[in-house]
Amino acid sequence: MPRLLVLSAVLLIFLSASSATAQTLTGQKTPSLWKPVADLSLQTGSERSLGLVTLMIPVAQDRSSMVFADLRTLITDRDEWEGNAGIGARKILPPGIIAGGYVFFDNRLTGNGNTFRQLTAGLDAIGEHWDGRVNIYNPVGDDTKLAFDDGGGVTIAGTRLFARDGRVFETAMSGWDIEADHALPYIERIRAYAGH
Repeated sequence: MPRLLVLSAVLLIFLSASSATAQTLTGQKTPSLWKPVADLSLQTGSERSLGLVTLMIPVAQDRSSMVFADLRTLITDRDEWEGNAGIGARKILPPGIIAGGYVFFDNRLTGNGNTFRQLTAGLDAIGEHWDGRVNIYNPVGDDTKLAFDDGGGVTIAGTRLFARDGRVFETAMSGWDIEADHALPYIERIRAYAGH
């Protein structure tokens, strides 16, 4: 967890030193409508503990649009680490819907010491009572790596004899997901989610 504390301190120093002005989409300097946002989340449990730091930095904006950088890191107590760097854009559309898209480069170090990289692209729409998003994922580079080798062995099952080589691999997979949520009636702060 010391890495998480150092990273959190760096992000908070950056936020406190950030300027109150931002470049608009037309190139003029103007007071920022949206400011950088940092979030720190710590979770602990019997299986694992983790820390998540996120930072959203507006790069350009006007009254109804924003281009932003999004940085995230996840650290666990199992020698696992994930970092994500992305750029996105959002626009406020009538009647109060926020629509946008984003592209991320993701880097993950597994508990077995393997590093996997992927590109993620997505679209989202956010309303007052509902949200929806779709993402696609595609590995970059070597997508299959040896996790461990236990030497293999021979197994007897009934009247059959099976030999195995003992190698176990980790694989980064391409894919997609879709998610939607809606605020529950009479309990606006609780949402029902559906996804695939």
